[in-house]
Amino acid sequence: MTVLAPNVNWLLKDKPLAERLELVADEGFEAIEIGFYGQVDLEELMSVKERCGLRVALLNMDVPGWGPGNRGFMADPSRKDAFNTALDRALAVAKMLQAPKLMLPVGASIPGLTSEAQMASIVDNLIHAGPLAERDGVLLTIEPLSPTFASDYFMTSSAQALDIVHTVNHPHVKFQFDTYHLQMTEGNLISTLRGNIDAIGHIQFADVPGRTEPGHGELNFPNIARAADEAGYSGYIGLEYVPISEGVATFDWIPAGWRRSNTPPSEL
Repeated sequence: MTVLAPNVNWLLKDKPLAERLELVADEGFEAIEIGFYGQVDLEELMSVKERCGLRVALLNMDVPGWGPGNRGFMADPSRKDAFNTALDRALAVAKMLQAPKLMLPVGASIPGLTSEAQMASIVDNLIHAGPLAERDGVLLTIEPLSPTFASDYFMTSSAQALDIVHTVNHPHVKFQFDTYHLQMTEGNLISTLRGNIDAIGHIQFADVPGRTEPGHGELNFPNIARAADEAGYSGYIGLEYVPISEGVATFDWIPAGWRRSNTPPSEL
């Protein structure tokens, strides 16, 4: 079963946080995603989501000052303490919001440090993080990013992410499958989805080119969603994209029956 979850850090950004959640609920959704939680008032989020009957599907570990050279902590062996501090806080926020999933940005490529050393650092941090996440009932995900979006990000392919997930080998550490990033870097989305469904912990939708809302580019989202269902994916599909349409019109591509249903339409 899949449920669509608009990301309220990306969508309806011209509205105050409370109004964003109210609009999402009014549009027929039952779940939301949060990006970096440092960008929202957590107490307000907690209150409004409860009032609107919304669940938080996923949030990102906060990386204050996200930008070149600062893409997370795990790939840098010298930032292990910073990662542990950020992880503790992120798990506490996930527990507060009752969010079942937490995305951990892996970090930037470090000049002078080998790829093998950075991979080893990520694996080491996730081996530490997995049992803590299991204790708290949270699923951790790692997400490859396209160099078009973040040119200095260390992890850019499904192969890297899957290698890390398989090496860590913990049920609470999975791969986050974002259609925009993977289509930009490698394509072959449905084959990757079907062949690695046991390692995939979360799916996000955005179209190519431009990371726009589905229906404006080259991807067939009903087909991708059905492939996920047929492969056995059960969980949320996040809507993390740059809207073309204004306000709630950004959801016009989604038939009303798919906003809460686990059955995608045959076409958009």
